[in-house]
Amino acid sequence: MSGRIRPLSAVTVSAALAGNAAGAALTLSANPLAAQPISVIFAAGWDGGDITITGTAIADRGDPLTLSPYTEVVRSAPGTTVETTRPFATVTAASKSAVGATANTVQLKTLYPTQRPLRLGGNVAGGDQIHANLLVLKSAVTTGSVSLYPLVWENDRWWPQPGAPLVNADTDLNKSNVGRFVTIGDPTHDYHVWLTGSGTLDVLYVSGKAGPITGL
Repeated sequence: MSGRIRPLSAVTVSAALAGNAAGAALTLSANPLAAQPISVIFAAGWDGGDITITGTAIADRGDPLTLSPYTEVVRSAPGTTVETTRPFATVTAASKSAVGATANTVQLKTLYPTQRPLRLGGNVAGGDQIHANLLVLKSAVTTGSVSLYPLVWENDRWWPQPGAPLVNADTDLNKSNVGRFVTIGDPTHDYHVWLTGSGTLDVLYVSGKAGPITGL
């Protein structure tokens, strides 16, 4: 099985907003590269109330190919980071519910994944997770360089696969870079890809043996 995949990555979704700011809206800066839960980062002493996030999200965890308009309210939790319950593909608006008395801030980001895999059977172009015992990454970038780390879901968390990442630079513009083979002991596990680096990814393909690509 093979197909394109949108890797997960750390993205700054909004600028920080102080609790005592007169305006309620957060200034948005970027959308997630792939649908991911939004991490709402509350500074200690945050007193600006709950955060309402609007955009498009995976509405049904059993159908991660379908995006729907979605709004979620994240309850105020000073000094902690709270994830949305659903993965957002886009964020079109975000706001706080109160004008506080302090300059303690809130900010939206996507961070290293913590939630369980989404799963959809079949060979899906733009796959989100991979069931396989052999995985090949093939990618190209438009600018700069990126590093790609295969992840495996085990014991209720995502773990990076052992070994060096696939590093792809803009010297590969005219060809695709072929990644290392990753031997997987148990093809019933779910797999994903984590992207780092300041470059811009053009395309990423994965192929797996003894199992389908699944997900978004």
